[in-house]
Amino acid sequence: MQQLVDAVLEKPLVTVLGDSGSGKSSVVYAGLFPLLRKKGNWLIDSFRTGNENKSPFFNLASVLIPRLESQMSYVD
Repeated sequence: MQQLVDAVLEKPLVTVLGDSGSGKSSVVYAGLFPLLRKKGNWLIDSFRTGNENKSPFFNLASVLIPRLESQMSYVD
């Protein structure tokens, strides 16, 4: 867990990859997110890439754009 926390603190983007059922969600939601919230000053959001009608980048943009550009609430 500490290696993941260190990576998040040092790098602008960190991915957690693994096989289905390997515990990715658990390590992030139950481990990483609570630790980052304790440190404060973190905006934490999540999204799933697996929408069959949209690309993973569209799904990411749908989460980030309203956070980064407060006057925008829709990704076209």
